[in-house]
Amino acid sequence: ATTVPAPARSRQGGIPVSAGLPVAPGPRSPHDPPRIWGNVPQRNRNFTGREVLLESLRERLRSGVTAVLPEALHGMGGVGKSQIAIEHVYRHSRDYRLIWWIPSEQENQIVQSLIELGEQMGLQAGSEMSAVPAVLDALRRGEPYSDWLLVFDNAENPKVVRKYFPSDGPGRIVVTSRNFQWSTDASSLEVDVFAREESVALLRRRSSQLPDEAVDHLAAALGDLPLAVEQAAVWLAETGMPVQQYLEVYERNFTELMQSEPPGDYPLSVAAAWNVSLGRLRETRPDALQLLQVCAFFAPEPIEWDLFSAVRGISVTPELQSALDDPVKLGRAVREIGRYALARIDHRQNTVQMHRLVQRVLIEQMNMQEQATMRHAAHQLLSHSDPRNPQRVTYWPRYSSLLTHVRASNAVECEEPWTRRLVLNEVWFLRARGDHAASLSLGERAAEIWRARLGEEHEEVLGIDQQIAQALREQGIDLARSYNLQSVLVERFRRVLGEAHEDTLQAQSFMAAHHRNRGNFGEAREMDKRVYDTSLMEFGADDPATLLAAHNYAVSLRLAGNSEKALELDYDTWQRRVETLGEDHLYTLTTRDAYLLDLQEVGRYEEALEGYELLAEEVGEKLGEAHPFTALVNRSRCVTRRKKGDHEGAYQLSRRYIELTGDIFGIGSRHHLLMAVSHANDLRQIGKLQESRTLSEQALEQHRASYGRQHPHSHALAMNLAVTLRLLQRPEAALELDRETVEGLTRSLGEAHPRTLLARMNLASDHFALGRPDEAHAIDKAVAEESARLREDHPANLAVQLNMSYDLKALRRTEESEHLYSEALKRYRSALGSSHPATLDAEKGLRANADIDLISL
Repeated sequence: ATTVPAPARSRQGGIPVSAGLPVAPGPRSPHDPPRIWGNVPQRNRNFTGREVLLESLRERLRSGVTAVLPEALHGMGGVGKSQIAIEHVYRHSRDYRLIWWIPSEQENQIVQSLIELGEQMGLQAGSEMSAVPAVLDALRRGEPYSDWLLVFDNAENPKVVRKYFPSDGPGRIVVTSRNFQWSTDASSLEVDVFAREESVALLRRRSSQLPDEAVDHLAAALGDLPLAVEQAAVWLAETGMPVQQYLEVYERNFTELMQSEPPGDYPLSVAAAWNVSLGRLRETRPDALQLLQVCAFFAPEPIEWDLFSAVRGISVTPELQSALDDPVKLGRAVREIGRYALARIDHRQNTVQMHRLVQRVLIEQMNMQEQATMRHAAHQLLSHSDPRNPQRVTYWPRYSSLLTHVRASNAVECEEPWTRRLVLNEVWFLRARGDHAASLSLGERAAEIWRARLGEEHEEVLGIDQQIAQALREQGIDLARSYNLQSVLVERFRRVLGEAHEDTLQAQSFMAAHHRNRGNFGEAREMDKRVYDTSLMEFGADDPATLLAAHNYAVSLRLAGNSEKALELDYDTWQRRVETLGEDHLYTLTTRDAYLLDLQEVGRYEEALEGYELLAEEVGEKLGEAHPFTALVNRSRCVTRRKKGDHEGAYQLSRRYIELTGDIFGIGSRHHLLMAVSHANDLRQIGKLQESRTLSEQALEQHRASYGRQHPHSHALAMNLAVTLRLLQRPEAALELDRETVEGLTRSLGEAHPRTLLARMNLASDHFALGRPDEAHAIDKAVAEESARLREDHPANLAVQLNMSYDLKALRRTEESEHLYSEALKRYRSALGSSHPATLDAEKGLRANADIDLISL
């Protein structure tokens, strides 16, 4: 039985993924995942010949090699490389449970296609760049699909494309390319023009009565190039024109082309064959011809037909405008294009696609004015399709699809404001998806062109520069350049738009983030406060801009040590975002996470843990395990487990996520660093001191390299390492680290900051371990007094009281010691519970140690 493809699954933007599978059923276990068939172009019902190539490709793919060896179908344009791959897929679809077609001319296309594949595989890897490693890892492991086939079509850059191969996996890869470099990189099949009998067979397949001598002469004139032969076959079949008459027209066109002295690589046979059909359109259907001329400026990839539907307010030629205004006329123009096979019309996916050689022929037929008119029409159609919300994940497939054509049409050069806005939104989309390198590449090119034309003070130049500064900061490679650019941007926004403008305030919020990155928490707090106060006054409490400012201000409050105030503000912001954005919006979830972090910071561990367990489950279901926000939530979840006393549960969770963040984001990423710090603390708590020390040293070195030795977080990591060194009976080394930490935190945060107090408490423990209880007591006493003023019932305050009781005991002040110890133990049991490890350690007479898990900047 043959499986009939189901209708395309609808979605917001992008090429729809076919939900039905033309894959033969075959034996299947009840536990097997559903078959996946994605983005494969329609089969060519008139495919002819190529049997030797198809059999060779099949044998190579079925060979017993264990590594995935891509079969590169390379050759000149128009020889039918993609058609051979399509035919192979349809003939052997029963050999695979997963078949995925990946357009590969631009890296963005590969990324988006793999993200969509992850969704189809049910990986819950999210929609960001970070989903791609998760997809490749699943393919590499063969879970849940081991018998898979990936086709990388039009893969012109082997160095870029090979990054996306699931190397050493159990599946198979096919590559189609014009780049002969694949012949040295992979087991390759060279695809040449048709053999003469194949050309004749294709011509006769559509017109069986063609005379032998004439058809052979025509095949020779066409150079046996499959693309040209197919075009001639369609024309002869559709018009009934005698082959001899077609040859006369074709040869006249060919001669005219030769007289124009075309470049050496110009596809003469294609141009001559196409000019026959184009000449007919020029006479009878100018609207169809102009539609093709516009499509010539898009990428040679599927163009969503929605781009041409319900178009209003653009300026094009009268004939084209008439077609765009009338669905009936547009449908007739499309039918005429399809009738002569001038473009591939895919009714299943509602797309039109032109071959790159045909696009070149069309463009070179136009004069400079016609080219400018049609290119601008393409820009207007693209900008008309802009969803105008690059932060919304549901629109990302549409932005990815548009981006391919934005680049091909050189939209960055367009002088129309709406097209510039589309380019800016594409830069924003790439940044939001986590593709910072691509975002910077497009953004910097746009900035250079727009600055030269519009000047430094133009709003769109300011907008693109802001995207560049944000991408640089998020990428984390050139923070100095990002800081300098943002600093200048704040002044430029003030000068052009005024102090109270939303964009000016946002630029200051971004500047505050730079201050946090540099460890200037006080400056960040003051700047965020000004932005929040101004936003509140200008826009009101429920405006999204005010809510963003409130969230950022709470971040700065927390880092500056005022967690109680941050808690109050975050709760209010969370509730307002639930009302204005919805409880599932990522911004709402982010503030909910911040509120739970505040609960943890003020010592309300049980409430925080209950909230984190619930939030982790929700974001795992909504965003996927590999989403960056899911990783952040689970990192906080593991910290809260530890603080609540579940050391083993915290360790198991952090062990899982340190592997996951390393695989997905890389061991040099901020996500992995945050998890490494928490995992090192978990290792110490379960007694794996040497492993904790090694990981702490690595994390400290990485943080110092990225953020500097004097950053407060660098000092926090040094303090954590010092605790482990003291437990490993190296109190001198611990003392040296803690002295530097106390000095650094006092200088940057102040001596009464909660983080500084923790460091001073640990310094006291170093002195105690070295037999200097008097020095330990002096420090602990001062810390206890200041800590009590800040947060009387906080567990950290109990810890310093407990340690001070030991100081007093060593100083033979027994009565004071026993009273203080008894009071501290009583409060431990009340605050943390009798079974909490900290309470049990206190009962054993062990000193309390303080560690720090990094707070998000």
